[in-house]
Amino acid sequence: GGFSVVLSGNAARLDYRRTLIVSHGDSPGAQRSADRARELLGVGEVRVSSAEQGIVDLTIVVGRDFPRER
Repeated sequence: GGFSVVLSGNAARLDYRRTLIVSHGDSPGAQRSADRARELLGVGEVRVSSAEQGIVDLTIVVGRDFPRER
C-alpha cells in the first residue's frame, strides 16, 4: 500500500529547518505509517499528535532538509 495525497497547501510559516511528519492519532498503525513516510522521504522528524484529523492520517511539512532534486 501507498499513500494518497488528499490536501496540499502552504504551511503557516516557511522557515522549517527540518521536515515534519505528524501522525494524527497514536495507534500503532498511525505510527507505522509515519515511520514509513519518513523512510520513503529519507528525511524528517516524526511527531505524534493526539488530536485526530477527520480527513488525514499524516501531515508532512517540508523543511529545508528536503532535497530539491530527487
